Amino acid sequence: MKIGNLIGNLRKRRKNFLKKTRLFISLLMMTRRIKKPLLEFFEKHTLTDAEKSFILGCISSQKKFPQLTHRQWQVVCEIEKRYKDEQISRGREIT
Repeated sequence: MKIGNLIGNLRKRRKNFLKKTRLFISLLMMTRRIKKPLLEFFEKHTLTDAEKSFILGCISSQKKFPQLTHRQWQVVCEIEKRYKDEQISRGREIT
């Protein structure tokens, strides 16, 4: 192999390593909490009784623990996504 190819390969590996490291750090830095904007989003929409109960349970859990569990946060994100998608599809129907 030529030295130029070796240097090119090393640069690519370094770039990929740095990209993965930044992603990992950003995931670590993200806290899994229901903050005010998200709470206001849920208050704006009519949630089912089960969803409302789950969100309230998560909020009370936040008072005891610094973060929600990974699974709790996944469900909160799924609920948020469902209502955001619904909002987008309604916007398309109107226009």
